[in-house]
Amino acid sequence: MKQEIKTALEWLLALENEGYEGALVGGAVRDLFLGLPITDVDIATSAPLEVVLRLWPGAKPVGKPPLQTALLQCGSVSVEFCSYCGFSLEHDLGRRDFTVNAMAMTRLGTLVDPRGGEKDLTRRRLRFNGKASERLGEDAVRAVRLFRFAATLPLFTVAPDSESACRDPELYRMIARVPGERLGKELMKALEGDIGLFLDMLNGTGLLGAILPEIEALKGIEQDPDKHPEGDAYLHTRLCLDTVQKLTPDPAIRAAALLHDVAKASCASTEDAPACFTGHEKDGADLVREMARKWAWPQEFAEVVTSLVRWHRMPSAAWPEGGMARQIRVLGGEWLERLFVLGYADVLAGSGRLMPWMENRARALAGLFRLEQAGRLLDGREVMDILGLAEGPRVGEILAKLDEAVACGEVSTPAEARSWLIRDRH
Repeated sequence: MKQEIKTALEWLLALENEGYEGALVGGAVRDLFLGLPITDVDIATSAPLEVVLRLWPGAKPVGKPPLQTALLQCGSVSVEFCSYCGFSLEHDLGRRDFTVNAMAMTRLGTLVDPRGGEKDLTRRRLRFNGKASERLGEDAVRAVRLFRFAATLPLFTVAPDSESACRDPELYRMIARVPGERLGKELMKALEGDIGLFLDMLNGTGLLGAILPEIEALKGIEQDPDKHPEGDAYLHTRLCLDTVQKLTPDPAIRAAALLHDVAKASCASTEDAPACFTGHEKDGADLVREMARKWAWPQEFAEVVTSLVRWHRMPSAAWPEGGMARQIRVLGGEWLERLFVLGYADVLAGSGRLMPWMENRARALAGLFRLEQAGRLLDGREVMDILGLAEGPRVGEILAKLDEAVACGEVSTPAEARSWLIRDRH
């Protein structure tokens, strides 16, 4: 048995010794049945929150009464204590989102299943717990969670009546008012599964515009038929996601695939350059940065996704004369690997012409090898001494150019670097 479950059972015994009921509920029970990794544990109890905090002083109160809970860490897994939502465990389970999340197990292994969750779990079917309109009226984000679970739980499908309930136009308006960080949390989790299916279900129920209006706006955005014979920018994005999912489970690359052309709807084409979308990479990066902030995505993750969107055309476009060595130096080889995976999917979702990608891949790998082998050939102080410069941004610019010279194979030793500085008087 997993250690976090063993510990949770010990905590249930501690509650019983105090005269209270307690049971494992929700996702932990579901995942135990499915044999999936346990990522968090929920304990429902008849004990008031103050009793939980007395028994476990290290627990952290979360939220506001009457829905306040207490969080306690068990290794890498969070355990959440909640007092019964109502007067009994059965009543508490009746208010949960889906039938497969409305099951409980007591300390001695008794299954409590008042809503048919076991049957739905056997059939791997997602269904709202009770009346769908009531569950959605309590929390509109449950529609997003429904599709997120369909995308992340293996072989699960959504019950037709539950999917139909998500087509209510009022639900669109409700979700559009939900704080961005709640939607961002669901999006982040969906990236771990079949993100393409998640997008399709949002689109099929008409909810895509409420959650990802920037992606909805890509519909009907025509592209150069030579580079994009597949159709509009939305279809291209969808095809790019399909390919990325087959290539990598990395959520940053998947997020970048979803968002890489997000600015095409706002980058107007001109008569001289129809369907050109000049600058959509830079505009897209700015837009993604704002979206990630709205969704409260972790800063490091958001920065990686933003940089991938900013440079996503580099693997298949004309190799830039400057700037890439600095990106490699700052973001590292792992970033470069991610960029070329994204670029590969981008090409396959369009023209399919991979030779430019392969040529740039060779250039990028050569540059990475050279930079790794050379290390820092000169530091800022040496540059100032050789050129007689004062401290300032000019020194950093020269070091960046030196990195480009190293990446291109022009310079490989400190002596060559000094000669390069003196010769060109940068």
